[in-house]
Amino acid sequence: DLRVGRHLLTSQYSLPGNPVTKHGHIDLRTSMDGKYKEIAEELFSRSLAESEMRSAPYEFPEDSPIEQLEERRHRLERQISQDIKYYIP
Repeated sequence: DLRVGRHLLTSQYSLPGNPVTKHGHIDLRTSMDGKYKEIAEELFSRSLAESEMRSAPYEFPEDSPIEQLEERRHRLERQISQDIKYYIP
């Protein structure tokens, strides 16, 4: 029965917040528009920041100390082998 359902929905107790007339309807779309816009802007700015981070040019890290030592060892080995070739006919 719709009358019973309607009666249950219209309570005599007042709720916190702005007073609303008994037969007045709250248009949630207009009251939430500002909030939706805020949330949308926040999500948009986050997604922009994330896409910028993903598309940033990759910077190679400096060689690790081990790689530097290996490169130095290879250079020394090449130098020694060249020196040996030079001094030994």
